[in-house]
Amino acid sequence: MPTLLEIAQSVSQAAHWSREPKEDNGSVTFELDGEITFNLILRGEHLAAFTADLGIWPQDEYCADELARRLGTLAAGAFINRKSIVSIAYGRYGLHLAFDPVKVDLIEVPELCTMFLNDLDWWRTNASIKLTA
Repeated sequence: MPTLLEIAQSVSQAAHWSREPKEDNGSVTFELDGEITFNLILRGEHLAAFTADLGIWPQDEYCADELARRLGTLAAGAFINRKSIVSIAYGRYGLHLAFDPVKVDLIEVPELCTMFLNDLDWWRTNASIKLTA
């Protein structure tokens, strides 16, 4: 089973990123052009995931309901083409793409990362709505 750093290095090398990945509490953070930040996490032997924060979950009930409807509609429409999943936790919502590092070869991980980054771009573009209470 590859380590978290080995998985992160496979992504960095394939993308020709010069910054060496560093592990911090079971997570590696990638920053691209100061605009996009995402993480690679490893939990146990069979769960790794790319994750990214999409924003604060609205406190206002109406705004939260509107955003939930928007995200649900997008998720239903994108389910077949996009493998990343939107989730809500701890007052924020985000995106993740889970994979089993035991079943996925290291040479396949950069492709998963590319898929995740394409999904992240799509969600950042399409999930934003003007919320007014």
